[in-house]
Amino acid sequence: MISRVNQLDALYARVPNINCKGLCYETCGPIIPMAAAEQQRTGLPTVNWHDNQCAALTYENRCAIYAERPLICRLYGTVEDFTCEFGCEPDSHLTPAEGRELIRESQEI
Repeated sequence: MISRVNQLDALYARVPNINCKGLCYETCGPIIPMAAAEQQRTGLPTVNWHDNQCAALTYENRCAIYAERPLICRLYGTVEDFTCEFGCEPDSHLTPAEGRELIRESQEI
């Protein structure tokens, strides 16, 4: 049986790499939609009303869990209709249908 972590890693490997400039921290809002397996893996709350931002942001506005970040964070900038407003470009773009399929698959893990 493949572990949930390995299943998530295999799913994440299908998301194109992006050269993140780290400027999108303001888009890391208090609600982070993620699959149950991702929530368990990261330990993040799905809602962080206390700080009105993602619970993984450090005081330097960097992601403290970048290597383990949820799928929705990985998809930002890599899907044709979910592009990065700061000009970060992925190796390739996913279609909206491909992005939705990855989200659907993450929910099944």
